Amino acid sequence: VNLLDKLQESLVIILDDYHLIHEVEIHESIQYLLDNLPASIHFFILSREELPLSIARLRAKDQLVEIKYSELRFSEYEAREFLNNKSGLSLEAKHIQMLMKYTEGWIVGLHLAAISLSDIEKPEGFLSGLQKSKQFAIEYLFEEVLQGQPYHIQSFLLETSFFDRFSASLCNHVMEISNSQSLIQEIYHSGLFLISLDYQQEWFRYHYQFAELLSSRANTNNPEKVIEINKKASVWYEENGFTEEAVEYALRARDYQYAAKLLEKIGKDLFWRGDPQQVLNWIDSLPTTIYFEYPSLWILHLWAHITLAQFSIASADLESLQHETIFSHITDEKVKAHYEASVATLKALIAINLEYDVARGLKYARTGIENFDPE
Repeated sequence: VNLLDKLQESLVIILDDYHLIHEVEIHESIQYLLDNLPASIHFFILSREELPLSIARLRAKDQLVEIKYSELRFSEYEAREFLNNKSGLSLEAKHIQMLMKYTEGWIVGLHLAAISLSDIEKPEGFLSGLQKSKQFAIEYLFEEVLQGQPYHIQSFLLETSFFDRFSASLCNHVMEISNSQSLIQEIYHSGLFLISLDYQQEWFRYHYQFAELLSSRANTNNPEKVIEINKKASVWYEENGFTEEAVEYALRARDYQYAAKLLEKIGKDLFWRGDPQQVLNWIDSLPTTIYFEYPSLWILHLWAHITLAQFSIASADLESLQHETIFSHITDEKVKAHYEASVATLKALIAINLEYDVARGLKYARTGIENFDPE
């Protein structure tokens, strides 16, 4: 806040996808920032959900502009401009009114309808099907768009829908093809909700709603294929130096052995770079039996709780049967010594910070130093 206050010019800060944030500490930090924001700083926060922030004071002072879902809907005039002028259709007023009724003016739905109607001379049949459909209108429109694509495009869309971002190299590896670049360009220029993430057009992602519809279809049709795709993606990301993303896709594929191997490799570095919560989330996604083979991940799990000031949780874990069981599975003496040194250090921190027993904490600390092996 102090640094922002020193700026001489105005600054706009944009936080997108805020609905993905669940850590209370982050909400508290953002709240403090908003409560003490210099006049030259403007915040844009985009979210699919109501913000877990107290903004009544900003609203009362007329320092807040709220754009709700209803205000993002197209009016009938805007829908006509988009469908007839922007998309090159020649729909009558009654056709536009019907699309407005079933899409509620939502641009994604109108965009899907425009793609479907682009090759149809008489829209009555298509709109009649939309009217009779028992599905939610967006799902019906999505099905129409997907079925209207050539088979090779359908396959590409479904198999790449699970990627948070993707490149031609990644797609070639996962799908075992060599023409991903041309397929990506074909999809991009056809307006199929593909977004370029860089000026070089190397990385792409799908519009979130479109990706959700695609991945839902793929999961329904062939869940085993989805697991295979995520496994291959994990390997590609690891081989290309994106180890954190490799962990994420290994977990999605439920390849816990590979995920544990990767976490053992990068967990400490990521942890000390300042993201213990992410490390903890990943480790807690693993089955508890994985600790028997990777006891260092149990130690990292405990360190994450300590770093997040969750001393009582770490203390309870150290007193648990699971802790004893993990320790009993360690057969390598060097690993056992390192494990004991780490546990002693953790107990020292718990004694000092949770129990306020400095003498006991120092005793544990000395034990940790005696067992510590720099190798």
